[in-house]
Amino acid sequence: MPTSIEGEPRAWKTVYWTGSIRRGEATTLSAALWYCDLRGFTRLSDRLEPDQMVAASSSLMLAYGLGAILGPVTVGQAMQHLGPPGYFVYLAAAHLLIGLFALWRMIRRPT
Repeated sequence: MPTSIEGEPRAWKTVYWTGSIRRGEATTLSAALWYCDLRGFTRLSDRLEPDQMVAASSSLMLAYGLGAILGPVTVGQAMQHLGPPGYFVYLAAAHLLIGLFALWRMIRRPT
């Protein structure tokens, strides 16, 4: 395995900093692959034009990010006011809202 600039046996540093891999060459890298697919994005991408994909993916990432930020804050407030059962009340309310939204979408969708 090639050594990096600092002398550590990290192939990715060598590849990144020196560009040592050329066409026709191969090397083994120790790496982790993180596969992430946003829920519903594949179906959404089938319905959109290519120039709309960036806006759609950024909107989905924004929605997931806001949920990741606001979820813990709001459940913390629910638990502060209701005690430990506030967590389960929050989860029930969130699932109820998601279910109502899904029902509304099914009714609203044209056949």
